[in-house]
Amino acid sequence: MLNFIREQKDSWIIKSILWLIVTAFIATIFYSWGMGGASTARGGVVATVAGEPINFNEYNQTFENMVRFYRQQFRDQFTEEMIQRLDLKTQAIDALIQKKILLVEAKKQGIIVTNEELAETLKTFPSFQRDGKFNTSVYNNYLKFNRLTPLQFEEGQRESLIIDKVQRLIQSAAKVSEAETMEIFKRESEKFKLDYVAVFDDKFETKFEVSEDELKAHYDKNKNDFKTQEKFKAQYVLLDGKSYESEIVPDEKETENYYNAKIATYSVKKKYKARHILFRLDPKVADESATIKEKQEAADKAAKARAEDVLKKIESGEFNFEDAAKKFSEDKVSGEKGGDLGEFEAGVMVPEFEREIDKLEINKISKVIRTPFGYHIAQLLEKTPGRTKPLSEVKDDVVQSLKAIKANQKIRRIARRIQNEAQANKDLVQAAKTQGVEVKTTDYFTRRDHILPEIGNAPQFYEQAFILKDDQISEPINTPERSYVLKVIERVAPTIPALDAIKEDVRAAVLRVKNKEHAKAKFKELSAQFAKDKDLEKLATELKTETKVTPLFSMVDSIPGIGNVQNVKDAIANLQKGDTTSVSAVRRFFFIKINEREPAGTPSKEEYDKIALQLKSEKGQTLFQDWMDDKKERTEILINQEIL
Repeated sequence: MLNFIREQKDSWIIKSILWLIVTAFIATIFYSWGMGGASTARGGVVATVAGEPINFNEYNQTFENMVRFYRQQFRDQFTEEMIQRLDLKTQAIDALIQKKILLVEAKKQGIIVTNEELAETLKTFPSFQRDGKFNTSVYNNYLKFNRLTPLQFEEGQRESLIIDKVQRLIQSAAKVSEAETMEIFKRESEKFKLDYVAVFDDKFETKFEVSEDELKAHYDKNKNDFKTQEKFKAQYVLLDGKSYESEIVPDEKETENYYNAKIATYSVKKKYKARHILFRLDPKVADESATIKEKQEAADKAAKARAEDVLKKIESGEFNFEDAAKKFSEDKVSGEKGGDLGEFEAGVMVPEFEREIDKLEINKISKVIRTPFGYHIAQLLEKTPGRTKPLSEVKDDVVQSLKAIKANQKIRRIARRIQNEAQANKDLVQAAKTQGVEVKTTDYFTRRDHILPEIGNAPQFYEQAFILKDDQISEPINTPERSYVLKVIERVAPTIPALDAIKEDVRAAVLRVKNKEHAKAKFKELSAQFAKDKDLEKLATELKTETKVTPLFSMVDSIPGIGNVQNVKDAIANLQKGDTTSVSAVRRFFFIKINEREPAGTPSKEEYDKIALQLKSEKGQTLFQDWMDDKKERTEILINQEIL
């Protein structure tokens, strides 16, 4: 799928799909804010905001929701290292602090959400719809299944809507000038083509001699770099939900309730198969002296005229639709296939296009359609109605989902019983034995190296281990598939090994420093030579490599063959054809000559408006963040780092 999108990235249909993914991502985050209503205030206070507490359970739920969200996005590629890189713990507490500040500001400004506004929002949630419309029975079943009262859920959603109102109010103050918009258009539309030579810095690696004095000097200066990590060893109970699924047999009523609660999951959207012919707007049709508005109007008029002319040719029988698409369509990807867009679900294409093809009878051809991409002529080939799969069709899936959910609930209850007994008796082994569960012991692990195969990808497990005191029993640690209870039974304090014990590690460190300095000096020498003679082929020969050429790209693209390297983009931004530059970045050295620089031209009205809207959104986000940073500085915020 990703390869397909990369290959077809300029296609009209792919741009529509990517737009839909971004929209869904935003919608998912907004929807998640209010799920479940207010958290129960248990587990200790992790922070206070102007005296308002944030409790540990609220923080932990937010953190787990973030982990779950990213795991769903990245699937098998999601790792604990990613949790650390994204700094999800800090994100979670920051999100809750921000929430408190926004709710205080809403109260101060008198911002509310009426019952009518709340009801209208709830009606838009796909989870509460049947056949595309809000269904009270589905809504009530959903709440019942998730053990939420309407008050809990709706007040949580009301808070989300209030927060959104405050944020949009602040962002609405952002203004965008024509100059700013044109600068972005130029950045997106101006094209570069580069000749370049690239080598990694280890190209200049040399086997330096390292004396005993150098070893000792480096060791003495950088002792802390060689300090060992604190080591932990823990006893733990692991409960895997899959091991309990065979014991669970959902009854018919439970199965039906779950199906009704999740009925949106079993909805199949309406599908279309269609062809189209696209006519893009080309501002170059107008005189160079024309204003932007005049160029936009001229481009619109010319594209519409081309579309209407081709439509007449099809209607008169001069061309059939496929041949016309191959000859005239400016969407080259679909045009080569006779305009074929393949099969797509309702909601994938832009609304203007989809609204018109939905009106067509099979094999009929539309009138000219105006969308943000230009003018289209469309032909509907097939239309498959949307439907909701009946319970009989999906019963096996429903039962399996229920088994997994109930098994997960069961292991969480067992984990809680083990934790309660172990905490009372200070004996994890006996508490686990009472529940028929085995206690295991980990190997040593550290804060840096702690991926244990038997534990799996469970960052919460290690986080608990790092904050537990001696002989303290952890709270149950619940992941989507497993539950754990643990106790740290041994710690080994960090030490700095003697030089003799780590001599080879120190030698490797010294060599890295020497080679880095050597490569830096060599790059400086080659850069001076290249700036003087501008001979890329000579340089390539000297480095025993070859000169490469990029295709045309813009400053918002990743540079083909080089990557999205900002240092390179900054270096070439003001260069003209024939100019040269040298750049050191991401352990590589680049020697570059500008092969071609293609000017941006003039934006169409749609391009201009789209850029202005995006820029206003970005400036609004910056404005909001500045406002939030100022509020945080002015608000008393206390964070209990020990609990975190």
